[in-house]
Amino acid sequence: MREEKRLKLPVNIKQVGSISQGIKIYVEDYVYTYIQQYASFAECDEKIGVLTGKKEVFDNDDVLFINGIIQGKYSVNEAGMEILSEKSREYIKEQMELYFSDDEILGWVYIQPGYGDFLNNSLISYHEKNFKKYYNVLFIYDPLEKVNGFFCKNEVMGGLEAIKGYFIYYDRNEGMHEYMLKNRLIRPKETTENAEYNYEFSENPETIKKVDATVEKMRSSLSKERVSKPRTIRNRGKIVTEQKKLVNFLGTLSAVLFCACFVMGASIIKNDDRINNVEKQVAAMDNSYTYLIKTIKEGNVQNVFAAHSGDNTAKLTEKETQTEKTTEKQTEKPTEKQTEKQTEKPTEKQTEKQTQKPVITAAVPVSPKKPAAENTQKTVPNKYKIEAGDSLSGISIRFYGTNKKVEEIMAKNGLDDPDKIYYGMIIELP
Repeated sequence: MREEKRLKLPVNIKQVGSISQGIKIYVEDYVYTYIQQYASFAECDEKIGVLTGKKEVFDNDDVLFINGIIQGKYSVNEAGMEILSEKSREYIKEQMELYFSDDEILGWVYIQPGYGDFLNNSLISYHEKNFKKYYNVLFIYDPLEKVNGFFCKNEVMGGLEAIKGYFIYYDRNEGMHEYMLKNRLIRPKETTENAEYNYEFSENPETIKKVDATVEKMRSSLSKERVSKPRTIRNRGKIVTEQKKLVNFLGTLSAVLFCACFVMGASIIKNDDRINNVEKQVAAMDNSYTYLIKTIKEGNVQNVFAAHSGDNTAKLTEKETQTEKTTEKQTEKPTEKQTEKQTEKPTEKQTEKQTQKPVITAAVPVSPKKPAAENTQKTVPNKYKIEAGDSLSGISIRFYGTNKKVEEIMAKNGLDDPDKIYYGMIIELP
């Protein structure tokens, strides 16, 4: 009869949290109530217990029906955590035979006041060592923060993962009801002011009724005593949560500051390049102005703007100087030869020819107008960019061989003053 009952899902249920894919958990109301009672008497002490019940399969989903909890009596504290001793295991085995003979151990419950549902490495390792079935679950309960939750194994990633929700169902649970009656939690009177309470068990109903009234008085006195206790013990779960929030906030702030520093560094590098370019231009302008001032002081006002007029004018002046030198050499050599020849053969015709030849040869390269005219036909561009030391007269001489083109250049570019030109300006040439 009991097996046929388990084939059907409970109807009278209450959902806690959100139900997702995976193991479905149904906790009987007596079990949930007893866990709360067990946790409320724990005060600031951690407690352990065992969950019993059955595992069924519905629509290819594993469903756990938890209909019993057994206290982890005689547990020992090891490395700050309550664990089941050998005496605890014997006690659990006896209680299962008495009240939950048809059930199996489906998992365990751990009560940790002040920690919330925080899952540490000690809990994970203890679960993996002692509860090895894939459907074994861990139920964590915090009576101070009123927080609880189920955890189960993650077969893919390993460790434990949270189960988002579960069901509380209502049914006739005779085994749990009998266990609750015979294992009511009571406390003796306090012998000293700082004495710790121990759990005792009574099976006499009359004694239970008498004790219930004293328990309420003791709980009210303990609530006052609880105020004087350090909050850090009971708020350890909140402290961990606040620390996580602080770490996340600091991480986000660090990322924002890093991005801001990166942007500022990029802008500084770009501005540094611009400053270098400006410094080069200022240095060039400074050199040109120093040259102008130097030439003006020397009195060569006409050569101030023609000094940097370009490569063509420089070449022309060099050619003129070369032609003058050649003419001088040519005039000197024939005179010496003529004097020698005159001493040997004093004829008038030879002396006239020797004196006339260097004059004719020197007259051809001296005139600058013919090569300038050839340059204007070949090298005059449509536009020209003003450079340091340029003037309109120098530009006219560079491209036309004469400074008479200044007015045409001014008319072409709409200029009313030949000195109103600047570095980098682009003008059109006629």
